[in-house]
Amino acid sequence: MKTIISIIALFIALGATNPAKAQANDTLKTATIKIKGISCTMDLPIIKKKLVNEEGIDDVTYSEVKSEAVIFTVKYHTAIITEKQIRTAIENAPSCDNPEEKPYKVKTFKAVPEKK
Repeated sequence: MKTIISIIALFIALGATNPAKAQANDTLKTATIKIKGISCTMDLPIIKKKLVNEEGIDDVTYSEVKSEAVIFTVKYHTAIITEKQIRTAIENAPSCDNPEEKPYKVKTFKAVPEKK
């Protein structure tokens, strides 16, 4: 019986340290993402909404359309969402003209940690 209680206590102790470990590895980053394939200004809020609805993303802003590419700035938590997941969310956003189309492509993705 003491062995079972010791094992349960060990699992509880290990489980209690994992969230702290995950928070220690979390970094708030700001990514500058250049997206091509945008055909009109209605595409911008569609992509923003797709990103804002992702867990781990704090803020999304974008520039106006210039040379068929737009710069999005995304603040995100690295312990919750990865660069690959952000890219996938952008590239899976539906077109404003045809929701079945997925025309957006990430051209560049540059992320830096937030200054404290």
